Parts: sequence; structure tokens; C-alpha cells
Amino acid sequence: MTDRDDLTALLLRIGDDHLVLGHRLSEWCGHAPMLEEDLALPNMSLDLIGTARMCYGYAAEIEGGGRTRIITPFSRRHRIPARDYGRTT
Repeated sequence: MTDRDDLTALLLRIGDDHLVLGHRLSEWCGHAPMLEEDLALPNMSLDLIGTARMCYGYAAEIEGGGRTRIITPFSRRHRIPARDYGRTT
């Protein structure tokens, strides 16, 4: 593996972590015990999902091949296991 491949793999892992965490955190929208927390949790989840999109876009830019950040998570060369994403830690 080259440095470019290592950086792409790292960005995909970070993007996967942030995407899954953002979606999981958004499930708490409307269920938090206090109003302030109820407003903060969706904003934090949007920040995580935005970071995931940024990581996917940067990974697509480094990898090349004409991929965009929208299709990068869904056009992997490896199989994604049934549970969440394969690269999450």
C-alpha cells in the first residue's frame, strides 16, 4: 500500500465512524430529558454527518477515479458486513 492508499483508508474509517455516530445520535432527537439537550443533540449529529461528508469528499479527491463524496461510501471494493459499516471502530 502506498501513502495515498493509507490516507484514503483512514479517511474512509473516520467518515464511517462519524456517519454512523451521527445517525445514532440523531435518534435521540425529541427524546432528551431537557429542552437544551434536545436542541443540542441534533446539531451535534449534523456536525458529525457533515464531517463524514467532508472525509468522503477528501477521500474521493485523493483516490481519483471520478468518484464523488456521495457515492464513495457505497462504491467500495470490499464487502460491507451486515452490521453497520465494516470500517467503524
